[in-house]
Amino acid sequence: MNDFRCTFRAFIVAVLATILMAVVRRFIFVPVFEFTPPIVPALLAVMMAGWLGGLRSGLFAIVLNAGSIWFLSNGEAGFPLLSMARQFRLVMFVLTGGLVTWGIESLRSARQRLEDRQRELEQEVAERRRVDASEREQRERLAAEMRRREDAEHELREREETLRVAAESGDIGIWDFNPRTGEHKWSARSKTMLGLPPDAEVTTESFLGQVYPEDRERVYQAVLAALDPSGGGKYEVEYRVAWGEGMVRWMLARGQATFEGTGSSRRATRGIGTVIDITERKRSEETLRQAEERFRKLATYAPVGIFQTDAQGRCLFVNDTWCNLVGARLEDALGDGWQRFVHPDDRRRIVAEWRDATTERRNQVSEFRVRAKDGGDRWVVASASIMLDPTGAVSGYVGTVVDMTERKAIEDSIRASELRLQAIMDNTSAVIYLKDAQGRYLMVNRRYEELFHVTQQQIIGRTDADLFPDDIVAKLQANDRQVRDTGQAFEFEEVVPHTDGLHTYVSVKFPIIDRAGVCNAVGGVSTDISDRKRAAVALEEEQEMLRHIIEVQDHERQLVAYEIHDGLVQYATGALMQLESIQGRVQSPVLAEEIESIVGVLRKTVDEGRRIINDIHATVLDDCGVVAAVRQLIADDERAHLRVEFVPDEMLGRMAPKIEQAVYRITQEALTNAYKHSRCNRVRIELSRRNDCVHLEVRDWGVGFTPPARPTGVHGLRGMTERARIAGGQCTVTNAAGGGTQVIVDLPYAERAIDSVEDVAARNGGTKV
Repeated sequence: MNDFRCTFRAFIVAVLATILMAVVRRFIFVPVFEFTPPIVPALLAVMMAGWLGGLRSGLFAIVLNAGSIWFLSNGEAGFPLLSMARQFRLVMFVLTGGLVTWGIESLRSARQRLEDRQRELEQEVAERRRVDASEREQRERLAAEMRRREDAEHELREREETLRVAAESGDIGIWDFNPRTGEHKWSARSKTMLGLPPDAEVTTESFLGQVYPEDRERVYQAVLAALDPSGGGKYEVEYRVAWGEGMVRWMLARGQATFEGTGSSRRATRGIGTVIDITERKRSEETLRQAEERFRKLATYAPVGIFQTDAQGRCLFVNDTWCNLVGARLEDALGDGWQRFVHPDDRRRIVAEWRDATTERRNQVSEFRVRAKDGGDRWVVASASIMLDPTGAVSGYVGTVVDMTERKAIEDSIRASELRLQAIMDNTSAVIYLKDAQGRYLMVNRRYEELFHVTQQQIIGRTDADLFPDDIVAKLQANDRQVRDTGQAFEFEEVVPHTDGLHTYVSVKFPIIDRAGVCNAVGGVSTDISDRKRAAVALEEEQEMLRHIIEVQDHERQLVAYEIHDGLVQYATGALMQLESIQGRVQSPVLAEEIESIVGVLRKTVDEGRRIINDIHATVLDDCGVVAAVRQLIADDERAHLRVEFVPDEMLGRMAPKIEQAVYRITQEALTNAYKHSRCNRVRIELSRRNDCVHLEVRDWGVGFTPPARPTGVHGLRGMTERARIAGGQCTVTNAAGGGTQVIVDLPYAERAIDSVEDVAARNGGTKV
């Protein structure tokens, strides 16, 4: 299968090279150089195919180009009989192409052999160095052996002491066991390793008693196997010993049993060996095992794909995340199988980049698409790093594959957001701009260009001094400086000239802070409020007229109330008193009954006149103040069905007439609304003084308040809010917590002037945003 692939790939390379040279000949050689013979382009195609694909590609290219030369020999399609000259040129082309292909293949082979020979020489040099080191070591050992032989007698006498010192210095315990007598001879160090006192007597039972229970049977079986005459007598076992306070130590015991006799009479006569504390080694092994286990789990369960290749870039391992990303199995990705999962549009580029990276022995980072298991395409970034063997040579590559589809989507979203922002900036009616710390323009939107007749390119790098008069520039620069110095956003009212005169703008200017916390630019959004200013002046004039009308109405109400009180009510009261004075002197029962009826009508007339007077103008408000007037309002027969809880501040005192009039009228309107619309009979009125303000709350527990979609016809609500505003305060109508409607009014305790629009516009400085 691999040979077929190589042949097919060689054929494809030859076809592509032939087609490329045919195109070059048709569109470059013929029209530019007026060069029509096909031999030279064909040789170039053979050279290209041989260089890129090797010998097979070169031979395929020779055959393809020879066929094409024959096919087009007369300038027409077909296979005519060639003349001798053309046959000769065709044969020469085939021979030349073969020689060229053979030469290119020889160069490729020579280069490969040179690289192989260089690696072999490097290995031979390394092997030679190892051999030299071994020879030196052997010579040193021979010299040492000669010296040991010279000192044999002396060493023999001191052997036991030397062994003991060596064992103690090497932290090695020595044991000697006689299986015939069961006698144990243990060094003090070996007893200490077992957790026994140095002078303790060691027996088989005491030894096994110190062995960890789970290892005891295994150690005992190892001893029996070493003493078995049919075996080699070798003893080696790792076991744990239990020290005090739950401490466990690992031991490695090695020994050799000696035997005497032959056949069935063969018996073990002695066992001697060493014991070494390998606790630290075991801990290291466990640490290494845990590290390997962590790495294995990390590679298996890591949220990124992990792969490993050999030095030629062939895949050796991929983790589960890699497999899950493309919906493949491990065996599907091995070798060059991973290439099948690269998106077809990116495959050639990625394979070429990876081949170049492995050839040049360098790290590689690539960004491309893969076909995911769900059939969709996902963007990934693959990073591969070189792995070196102990000799410093490249042994392979290890890398990661990170799914960056979401990041790509975020980047696309950011780009789309930037485009939307630019569209908003260019299509908004506000003027948007950005200046650096020196006041030079960095950016303006399309509205700025239209209003001030400049383009983006013309204004970049210029300042306000290049566009506006000096007095206006000073104000603009002062506002910019305030934003830069404070590092906060402010709202300013700025005036700049247009072709039709001065225009007023509300400008929100804000700092652009870098990562170091330094303001390096000032941005601004300015809205033309010239029409709004003119409308505000007209509105102020209308509100002034409304304030005057309300004052006139109140004055006229007061005059009418006084006229009714001093006129009609007084006349009716006089007539009532006269009738009551003559009522007792009338003798006729019929006449007395008629007079009684007239007296009742006059009493109702007087009461109705007083009620009308109170509705028009509460005289008690002028005489006794707002608290008494509200109490009289509550006692009115028209509102008798309402249970009104009035909580006044007894220390409230008298206020300015306009304030008392506003409190009374707003309370009257609130009670009327509760009577007509709340559908309940419970109302609470609270009137108090809070510092320099009068606070009024009128609350019911009815159906609540629904603000109208359009404020047409709601003159009662508008009248309350307008009275409060004219008096220098404010009135709000909201739904109360727990149900019902709540009217909240805050008025100044003493009458004060109201700021006009011109007063607000005349204030200096900006408003902090």
